[in-house]
Amino acid sequence: MNKENLIQVLSFFLILFLLPTSGISQKNKTAECWTMTPAQNRVLKSKILKSNVRLQVDLPDNYESNDDTYGVVYCLDGFVWGGTIRETAYLLQRSEEIPKLIVVCLDLDVNTFNECYERRSYILTPTKSDTYKDLGIPESWTGGGSEFLKCFMEEIIPFIENEYRANSKDRTIVGHSFGGLFASYVLFNAPDTFHRYLISSPSLQWDDRVIFKYESNYAKQNSELPAKVFLSIGGEENRPDDMTVF
Repeated sequence: MNKENLIQVLSFFLILFLLPTSGISQKNKTAECWTMTPAQNRVLKSKILKSNVRLQVDLPDNYESNDDTYGVVYCLDGFVWGGTIRETAYLLQRSEEIPKLIVVCLDLDVNTFNECYERRSYILTPTKSDTYKDLGIPESWTGGGSEFLKCFMEEIIPFIENEYRANSKDRTIVGHSFGGLFASYVLFNAPDTFHRYLISSPSLQWDDRVIFKYESNYAKQNSELPAKVFLSIGGEENRPDDMTVF
């Protein structure tokens, strides 16, 4: 399969984002987990975020026996979606529906869903806002998107491309909800960071729809967008009108 068509196959991941998920209860969170794809667990000490970034890195089969370079898929919210993305990518590679690739699922150094909920609210939102105060997200938790983008550009991507045989011209980002908001923010502020954007049910209503202001500013200064983009919105989202009214 041609790498230029990778975006079409990886969009299958987005279907999985909309499936119900279940978590491990706090008392059982140390239970042994079985997966088809043992990941390399790496920890990056981010000076920008002043926090550790945890990376689960899946390498393609036979990585050690050749000198090939590989495209990289970066999955946001690895604490929640990492297993789904990693094993779906593994199966699609095994059936030769997508090229061999490196999958990186990342998150901050958190141990519970509540802690993840707070920290992701900060790093994945581009501005400070109380848009989701009714969902328990105060304004003080938000607005760290520019820091996270800087972390991506100056720390995470260089780390992966120095440690692994990653193709610097073949990067994909996958983001859902706030992750989709962050991916959209990157798309209109630093589009060259990634070459493909898989954006699922992004929180487009954030901060009085600020993402459309970014899009408008970009369009005033550019005639083209150097990226392949797949965007989807679930029909049964809790706030579908906010997401689907363009």
